[in-house]
Amino acid sequence: MHQSLQAKLSKIYWYALCIGVVAGCSTCTNPPVEQPDKTNKQSPLGPTPNRPKDPGPGELPSDPPAQPSPFQQAVQPLKDDPAKKAIYDFFKDVSGEQAIPKDAHQAWNKVLQNIGALGSLETATWLIEEGHLKVNEPDQKGELPLEKLLKNWIDKGASHTKTDENSKKLFTRLQAEGATIPKDKATALLKDAGKKMSKNLYTPLIETGADPNTEIGHNYAGQTILQWTTGYRGIDKDLDQSLLRSLLNNPATNVNARDDDNISVAHWAAYKADEVTFNILLTRDDLDINQEKNEFGSTVLDQVVKNVSRDAFRGDCYYTAWMPILKNLLDRKNITITDQNISKAQHVLDLLGHAVNNGTLYAQEALQLLKEKYQKQESQSRNSLKSSGRLAS
Repeated sequence: MHQSLQAKLSKIYWYALCIGVVAGCSTCTNPPVEQPDKTNKQSPLGPTPNRPKDPGPGELPSDPPAQPSPFQQAVQPLKDDPAKKAIYDFFKDVSGEQAIPKDAHQAWNKVLQNIGALGSLETATWLIEEGHLKVNEPDQKGELPLEKLLKNWIDKGASHTKTDENSKKLFTRLQAEGATIPKDKATALLKDAGKKMSKNLYTPLIETGADPNTEIGHNYAGQTILQWTTGYRGIDKDLDQSLLRSLLNNPATNVNARDDDNISVAHWAAYKADEVTFNILLTRDDLDINQEKNEFGSTVLDQVVKNVSRDAFRGDCYYTAWMPILKNLLDRKNITITDQNISKAQHVLDLLGHAVNNGTLYAQEALQLLKEKYQKQESQSRNSLKSSGRLAS
């Protein structure tokens, strides 16, 4: 039994020895990997540049800081220029933090949104003078700087005096720089101005190229700006005369346009005895004096004759104003005196009765002028027919 135990121990020993040999061979063929030194040692190539911190579990990588645009870089030095610091300060937001737009078009939008604010005009001038804003270059939406100015002006112009003043200055500056917009866009803006009663925009829009014969959306149907200006709306007279002259200086304006009641601008001016407007209308050689006003069958000339004799009721001021106008009309080449004109002038005289007063005397003088013009006209017609051989001597 002692021998048997000794044999078993001997086997266990040899097994253990074999296992140790095998383990030793494995260690020799696969030496242990040296762990990196985690201490903060400097690289032999020098210090490594700073890099963004690696995101933690569940975090998205952060974007690198945005680089300033060329326009933002151009604005930045202005803060150190005392003469232009107002421009730099203009780009601060409501909280006072600096918020410089990325490009000139965004800067122009900010100017228009704050057109009455301190620094807005200086900023606009700087944008144009430095060439950052190209006056005929559209933005990403296809809108031109002048177009955006006019849109903003229509919405805000009449509501704030400072806004209106600054908008006029910017409009004049853009015009001087050659800024334009297409005619169809200018006309669309003119219609919009009409709907919103932005009458201060009519002249700038017409100067920009809007169709002066566009019907505007007031309560009086079928009226162009010219008809509205010379109508009975009771608006600012100083503005009316300025606008009227601007319209009549435009050869595209139809001076003989009629509204839905078939009434022309000359009819309205004569009917209201508005000699100032009527004299401005007479600057147009194509003004039709012979067209009739359907409601009463009267021509412009007939109404002028009535105005001459109105002094019987309102003093000599009407004669003083309208007799020169009547003589001016009778000297025009495009006027034709008819039997109806003579008849209506006689009717005016008959209505005044047989009393001798200034009204009667002025009506008689007007009638006599018409008859003389009529006789002269008939004589010229006969001479013309004779010279052409169509009338026997």
